[in-house]
Amino acid sequence: GPDGTSRYLAILSVARANPLKQVYEVQDWWVDVATPVDADPDDLVSIEGGVTVRVVNQLFGDEYFAELLQGLALYDDALPQVTRVAGPDGSGPTSAAVPMSTSSELTISIMKAPKDVAAAGYTALVGSAAVAVSFATLDTASRLAQIILASPPRASAGQVHALIAFGSLPEACDAACCEDASCGTACSGVDTACFTLEAYDDLLPIPSFKSSLSGPEIGGSFILVSIANFPQLASASDATVDFAGTSGGIRLESSSAAVTTLVLVSPEYTLLGTDAAATVDV
Repeated sequence: GPDGTSRYLAILSVARANPLKQVYEVQDWWVDVATPVDADPDDLVSIEGGVTVRVVNQLFGDEYFAELLQGLALYDDALPQVTRVAGPDGSGPTSAAVPMSTSSELTISIMKAPKDVAAAGYTALVGSAAVAVSFATLDTASRLAQIILASPPRASAGQVHALIAFGSLPEACDAACCEDASCGTACSGVDTACFTLEAYDDLLPIPSFKSSLSGPEIGGSFILVSIANFPQLASASDATVDFAGTSGGIRLESSSAAVTTLVLVSPEYTLLGTDAAATVDV
């Protein structure tokens, strides 16, 4: 469990993935188990958080097992839970991708929101920074809440933890508590619901190929590519293309601050051999 102790799980069923195989053949098995129940949710011992599940084949001893490392997360279903995070590039159950160079509007959906906290009192953290909640609403009958906020630009790409708090945040509260499910301690006195953001570098050039990426080794293949976030070109001579160390040709179709479209011409290239791949750098 998250507290470092081990608990036996109740096995509900065991079945072979392929029932036509012999029982003692090496094969895939389906094992259904029941997750543990916290007998006293109010005590200091919590089973909330990420856990590792290990299935042991008792016929061969404890050294033969299959293990799902941190593949299961236990949570207190009486507490608020994020069910959807919608951002500028799509949505997910508990996470969304955001560009790192600009602010992004996010819509957070939450179930089991506390009835006794008005939506106007909701607060939010992205990492260690407090962010303003621009809109929040709560249906007290269903305990479903929706929050809209603006995630600030990020200095680097990568995952960042965030949380919604149903009330004023304690001074020591940091969304890093979401990583190990310790927000009940780090942000004591206020209910929270965690989610994550995946910040990506939206200023890097992004190619989109509009034609086949294969051709004969004698060269002469035309490859149509559009590149977003590419420096604007005045002519084809402003850029070069390299096919695994061999220069190719370029024809400039169009170029703007938003997107540049090029036709790349593959060179004769026989060193890689038949059906080999070459890295193309523009």
